[in-house]
Amino acid sequence: MPKDIEAPYAPVSIAVGGNDNVFTVKMGERMREIWKKEEFSKFEMVVYDGGEHGFAVRGNMNNPKERERQEKAIDQVSIPAHPALVQQSILAFK
Repeated sequence: MPKDIEAPYAPVSIAVGGNDNVFTVKMGERMREIWKKEEFSKFEMVVYDGGEHGFAVRGNMNNPKERERQEKAIDQVSIPAHPALVQQSILAFK
């Protein structure tokens, strides 16, 4: 496990493929244990059954299950834009 995961300073959200053999569910659980000891609680890990490594960026969009996993993982880490920023963007394109 890399040493730099021991002291995160911002919330962490991890999407793990259930069949990922690079970043395994077990590795995510180990991270959770480390962070729990450090009293870091701003962490979530969602396991996507059947997902391979890279499923959230390289999924087959023609496969309904892969598409659903990818969309859910994207939603998991998406932060809603602040209304003022949305308004600025709209005005910038007028």
